[in-house]
Amino acid sequence: MSQSPAKFERLNDIMRILQAQPQISIANLSKQVFTSKSTLRRDLIELENNNVIRRRYGMIQLLQGNNIAFTYEKRRNENAQLKRLISQQIATRIPSNAAFFIDGSSTFFSLPELLHSQVGLHVITNNVNMGLQFNALNNVETLIVGGKMAPRTASTLGSTAVQQISSFRPDFALLSTGAIDATGIYVANPEQAAVKEAMIKAADCVILGIDSTKFNHREFIRITTMNQIDAIFTDKQPSTEYCHLFERYHIKLVYPHEPKSST
Repeated sequence: MSQSPAKFERLNDIMRILQAQPQISIANLSKQVFTSKSTLRRDLIELENNNVIRRRYGMIQLLQGNNIAFTYEKRRNENAQLKRLISQQIATRIPSNAAFFIDGSSTFFSLPELLHSQVGLHVITNNVNMGLQFNALNNVETLIVGGKMAPRTASTLGSTAVQQISSFRPDFALLSTGAIDATGIYVANPEQAAVKEAMIKAADCVILGIDSTKFNHREFIRITTMNQIDAIFTDKQPSTEYCHLFERYHIKLVYPHEPKSST
């Protein structure tokens, strides 16, 4: 893991407070989190170094637009065509009788309807919306892991969800994230990071579905490095540097190829 469980909890508490109160004094924040002043100072320095907050004159300001989890509906509608293209590519490579994790990423919102030809699928998800879609299919056994329900996202998070995920050994983990750069993949929320890391650790094969707008970005939690990713599905060919990077780590890269024009 890139962060300890205790640190995940601390950062998540800080972010939850800041999302409710985007500007707050350090003294007031200190009263709301159960940690030492030195630990809080280190956590705030890390958040500031990753452009999540700004500290000035004893105040903390959340930098709006950075590292804030969007609601499921908003994320689903962003780059919808690119996300469906990614799901179409993944659907052709999921065999019948496969068992897989799938997170609540909007990238995979259209995937259930695209898996109509496979039979005997076993789906494990931490997202209620995703679970309901799969449960409507006749060819799928669906399991939703328990845990604390995250506000506005319909995802279960926390230690209970991580523990349940860790008890499975599926064929695949289908994941998406908010950002990717040459050093790894990133998310904004500490509890989401813990869930995705548990899926990565438990699955035999890790598949990342990520659209081209997420490349060359980072958020403040890196959940894994390239050596834990088996395949990346995206909507168009990445830059030469990324292609070489994925080749070096033996990551299978899948994207739609432009049809050759006839002459």
